[in-house]
Amino acid sequence: MSEEEVTDKCNAVDSMEYEEYIGLEQLYLDDENDGNDDEELPREPSSSIVTKRSLVETQQSRKRTKGRENPPNEDEKFYRSERLRKMIKQEEELFQLKCQHEEEIHNITIEHLKQKYKLEIRAATAAAELSKLNLLRQQNKN
Repeated sequence: MSEEEVTDKCNAVDSMEYEEYIGLEQLYLDDENDGNDDEELPREPSSSIVTKRSLVETQQSRKRTKGRENPPNEDEKFYRSERLRKMIKQEEELFQLKCQHEEEIHNITIEHLKQKYKLEIRAATAAAELSKLNLLRQQNKN
Protein backbone atom coordinates (compact mmCIF):
# COMPACT_ATOMS: atom_id res chain seq x y z
CA MET A 1 0.00 0.00 0.00
CA SER A 2 1.51 3.30 -1.05
CA GLU A 3 1.70 6.44 1.03
CA GLU A 4 -0.95 8.07 -1.15
CA GLU A 5 -3.39 5.26 -0.37
CA VAL A 6 -2.68 5.61 3.35
CA THR A 7 -3.31 9.36 3.30
CA ASP A 8 -6.47 8.81 1.24
CA LYS A 9 -7.72 6.36 3.86
CA CYS A 10 -6.92 8.82 6.66
CA ASN A 11 -8.87 11.53 4.86
CA ALA A 12 -11.73 9.11 4.23
CA VAL A 13 -11.89 8.22 7.93
CA ASP A 14 -11.94 11.88 8.93
CA SER A 15 -14.70 12.71 6.45
CA MET A 16 -16.61 9.58 7.47
CA GLU A 17 -16.46 10.62 11.13
CA TYR A 18 -17.79 14.07 10.20
CA GLU A 19 -20.57 12.58 8.08
CA GLU A 20 -21.49 10.12 10.84
CA TYR A 21 -21.64 12.96 13.35
CA ILE A 22 -23.89 14.97 11.05
CA GLY A 23 -26.01 11.88 10.35
CA LEU A 24 -26.39 11.06 14.05
CA GLU A 25 -27.24 14.66 14.82
CA GLN A 26 -29.91 14.65 12.12
CA LEU A 27 -31.21 11.30 13.41
CA TYR A 28 -31.41 12.76 16.90
CA LEU A 29 -33.29 15.77 15.57
CA ASP A 30 -35.67 13.50 13.65
CA ASP A 31 -36.32 11.47 16.82
CA GLU A 32 -37.01 14.68 18.70
CA ASN A 33 -39.46 15.71 16.01
CA ASP A 34 -41.30 12.35 16.23
CA GLY A 35 -43.07 13.51 19.36
CA ASN A 36 -44.76 16.25 17.34
CA ASP A 37 -46.19 13.75 14.86
CA ASP A 38 -48.96 12.86 17.32
CA GLU A 39 -50.51 16.24 16.69
CA GLU A 40 -52.38 16.47 13.47
CA LEU A 41 -50.78 19.22 11.47
CA PRO A 42 -52.40 20.36 8.25
CA ARG A 43 -50.61 19.22 5.14
CA GLU A 44 -51.14 22.43 3.24
CA PRO A 45 -50.19 25.86 4.46
CA SER A 46 -53.12 26.71 6.66
CA SER A 47 -54.56 29.90 7.89
CA SER A 48 -54.16 28.68 11.44
CA ILE A 49 -51.66 30.95 13.14
CA VAL A 50 -51.40 28.63 16.13
CA THR A 51 -50.10 25.79 13.98
CA LYS A 52 -47.54 28.01 12.33
CA ARG A 53 -46.48 29.41 15.67
CA SER A 54 -46.03 25.92 17.13
CA LEU A 55 -43.94 24.96 14.11
CA VAL A 56 -41.75 28.01 14.59
CA GLU A 57 -41.33 27.19 18.25
CA THR A 58 -40.41 23.62 17.37
CA GLN A 59 -37.73 24.78 14.96
CA GLN A 60 -36.39 27.24 17.50
CA SER A 61 -36.35 24.64 20.24
CA ARG A 62 -34.48 22.31 17.89
CA LYS A 63 -31.91 25.01 17.26
CA ARG A 64 -31.53 25.61 20.99
CA THR A 65 -31.06 21.95 21.89
CA LYS A 66 -28.93 21.16 18.86
CA GLY A 67 -25.59 22.03 20.44
CA ARG A 68 -26.40 21.10 24.02
CA GLU A 69 -27.26 17.43 23.89
CA ASN A 70 -24.94 14.65 22.75
CA PRO A 71 -25.94 12.18 20.07
CA PRO A 72 -27.11 8.88 21.59
CA ASN A 73 -24.36 6.67 20.10
CA GLU A 74 -21.31 8.73 20.97
CA ASP A 75 -19.45 5.79 22.56
CA GLU A 76 -20.02 3.57 19.54
CA LYS A 77 -18.80 6.34 17.26
CA PHE A 78 -15.71 6.85 19.41
CA TYR A 79 -14.84 3.14 19.48
CA ARG A 80 -15.43 2.81 15.78
CA SER A 81 -13.18 5.76 14.97
CA GLU A 82 -10.49 4.42 17.33
CA ARG A 83 -10.67 1.01 15.66
CA LEU A 84 -10.33 2.63 12.24
CA ARG A 85 -7.36 4.71 13.44
CA LYS A 86 -5.69 1.56 14.79
CA MET A 87 -6.29 -0.22 11.50
CA ILE A 88 -4.77 2.67 9.57
CA LYS A 89 -1.79 2.77 11.93
CA GLN A 90 -1.30 -0.99 11.50
CA GLU A 91 -1.48 -0.62 7.72
CA GLU A 92 1.13 2.15 7.84
CA GLU A 93 3.41 -0.03 9.98
CA LEU A 94 2.84 -2.96 7.65
CA PHE A 95 3.67 -0.75 4.67
CA GLN A 96 6.89 0.41 6.35
CA LEU A 97 7.87 -3.18 7.19
CA LYS A 98 7.10 -4.25 3.65
CA CYS A 99 9.30 -1.45 2.27
CA GLN A 100 12.13 -2.38 4.64
CA HIS A 101 11.79 -6.03 3.66
CA GLU A 102 11.90 -5.21 -0.05
CA GLU A 103 14.94 -3.02 0.51
CA GLU A 104 16.73 -5.79 2.43
CA ILE A 105 15.85 -8.34 -0.27
CA HIS A 106 17.16 -5.93 -2.91
CA ASN A 107 20.43 -5.40 -1.01
CA ILE A 108 20.88 -9.13 -0.41
CA THR A 109 20.25 -9.83 -4.10
CA ILE A 110 22.83 -7.23 -5.12
CA GLU A 111 25.43 -8.68 -2.73
CA HIS A 112 24.70 -12.19 -3.99
CA LEU A 113 25.12 -11.10 -7.61
CA LYS A 114 28.39 -9.32 -6.75
CA GLN A 115 29.76 -12.47 -5.11
CA LYS A 116 28.56 -14.61 -8.00
CA TYR A 117 30.21 -12.25 -10.49
CA LYS A 118 33.49 -12.31 -8.52
CA LEU A 119 33.42 -16.11 -8.43
CA GLU A 120 32.68 -16.30 -12.16
CA ILE A 121 35.63 -13.99 -12.87
CA ARG A 122 37.82 -16.09 -10.58
CA ALA A 123 36.69 -19.29 -12.31
CA ALA A 124 37.32 -17.77 -15.74
CA THR A 125 40.84 -16.61 -14.77
CA ALA A 126 41.57 -20.04 -13.25
CA ALA A 127 40.39 -21.75 -16.44
CA ALA A 128 42.54 -19.40 -18.52
CA GLU A 129 45.61 -20.11 -16.36
CA LEU A 130 44.94 -23.86 -16.54
CA SER A 131 44.68 -23.78 -20.31
CA LYS A 132 47.88 -21.71 -20.44
CA LEU A 133 49.70 -24.27 -18.28
CA ASN A 134 48.37 -27.15 -20.40
CA LEU A 135 49.62 -25.40 -23.52
CA LEU A 136 53.07 -24.91 -21.92
CA ARG A 137 53.19 -28.64 -20.98
CA GLN A 138 52.35 -29.68 -24.51
CA GLN A 139 55.05 -27.39 -25.90
CA ASN A 140 57.62 -28.75 -23.40
CA LYS A 141 56.78 -32.36 -24.31
CA ASN A 142 57.32 -31.73 -27.97
